[in-house]
Amino acid sequence: MKFTIQAERFRKAVEPAADIATKNIVRDGPNFEFRYADLVTIEATEATLSITAFGGTASIISRLVAADGYHPQQPGNATVSANEIYTSLGSFCPLDNLLITMDGDYMQITLLSDPEVYIRFLTSKDSVQCPKLPATFVQSTQVDQEYFVRGLQKVAFAMAFENKMYQYMCVLFESWPHRIRFSAGSGARFAVAEYEKTQGKIASHTTRLIIPKVHISNLMHIFKYFGTSKFTIGLADKRPRKHIVEQLVLTNANITVAVYNLEFLKTYPNMNWVLDYPYPYRICTRIAEWKKAMQAVGSTYHRHPQAIHDTQITANLVEGYFVIQPQSPLQLNTKVHFALGPSIIPVEINRDHKPWFRCNSEYLMEWVKKGDKNDIVVVNMEDQTHFERISKDCRKQRRPILIKYPNKIGNGICEKFYIFFTVSTLGE
Repeated sequence: MKFTIQAERFRKAVEPAADIATKNIVRDGPNFEFRYADLVTIEATEATLSITAFGGTASIISRLVAADGYHPQQPGNATVSANEIYTSLGSFCPLDNLLITMDGDYMQITLLSDPEVYIRFLTSKDSVQCPKLPATFVQSTQVDQEYFVRGLQKVAFAMAFENKMYQYMCVLFESWPHRIRFSAGSGARFAVAEYEKTQGKIASHTTRLIIPKVHISNLMHIFKYFGTSKFTIGLADKRPRKHIVEQLVLTNANITVAVYNLEFLKTYPNMNWVLDYPYPYRICTRIAEWKKAMQAVGSTYHRHPQAIHDTQITANLVEGYFVIQPQSPLQLNTKVHFALGPSIIPVEINRDHKPWFRCNSEYLMEWVKKGDKNDIVVVNMEDQTHFERISKDCRKQRRPILIKYPNKIGNGICEKFYIFFTVSTLGE
């Protein structure tokens, strides 16, 4: 094996492979490392330089061609430590041209302008072998890479973090020709981000795919910094006769990532059940009005003996304000003003009535933090008055509180963002 390449370009190609090879590694047994842990296989051909890694739950192939500054001289391959090669490449200046060669059991990286500067790596005889990639998919779409990454970044905070809520340790990705949607939640609280293109397509096909949480950070990093404007995401089912395992494959001109172990992530709630519901109360309010109120709510925590801290929100439809009342021994009443008008509160509603809801205080403070200070959001709510008269089955069917953030438009793309969370049944 012998080829030349620029230091920074080589390091950027190695980086995503090193991520897969060293993070979220599965174990072969209680006392043994996964056989391909911290290994990358570098293969040079006349057309392509490939860097391959397999962490057990995901694999990656990172590719460079002549247009990327790859200049082959002799084909071959070598398997080395991902950590060692990635860290060592950082010792060269980004614009340095490097010569990579094999010398017995060692791979050597030499500074082309000064052969006395080099680094040698002991190679492994165990080349990285990944599961076979599929030729066809049961679902697939080509999507705008920038907005795919942006959507993951927008909702990743909302994913469940407890193993008992494993079914929510993921992100739901949905696509339609002119719209893509990302949803994540913990069961009681969800965040949803949508990107809609006013002219032209943002995705090629309609899909509904679930991406495991364990790979979200890697995927955000890999597809944010590497690749092209478009990439393809597809789901392949298990085909034993062709030695194909079930996998989610994300690929562009430079990188192919395959994600495995999808068998426990088969279903996800339908977001339209909340997003499309015609709430009876739709109240506009400015986030800046909530900032100090949420500081006051936070001050009541230290006197609260229970695990869940609730706050009751009551809407005064005559004077135009919410009354904020944390359910804590430290008694507190504060107000948040909102806009009045028939376009937000339908005229047929009795304005003398004071609708209210009660929810986990953490959800209130979170949705306030997720918006800009000057954002005007719409609080969509049902009334919890006479809640005790409703059967327990119907309580479960009540819509959560839906917060609609203002649409943001740029480069012909409209971004829509929502947070919704369940009401509390405690103390009714």
